[in-house]
Amino acid sequence: MAPMRLQVSWEDAAAFSLANVKENQPKFLTTFRDVRYVKIVILESYNGSYTHLAELKCF
Repeated sequence: MAPMRLQVSWEDAAAFSLANVKENQPKFLTTFRDVRYVKIVILESYNGSYTHLAELKCF
């Protein structure tokens, strides 16, 4: 018997632009949702071929 696969439908919650600095840049959603998964998509970086996300806090 094949394992059951979850059906996930993604909805945009927000879009943010971050500065090229080392300080924390808190961003908050304008509405709250009960969710199981969070998907982050990084579209571009500052003059680099890579990027990273150091911390993500969901509450």
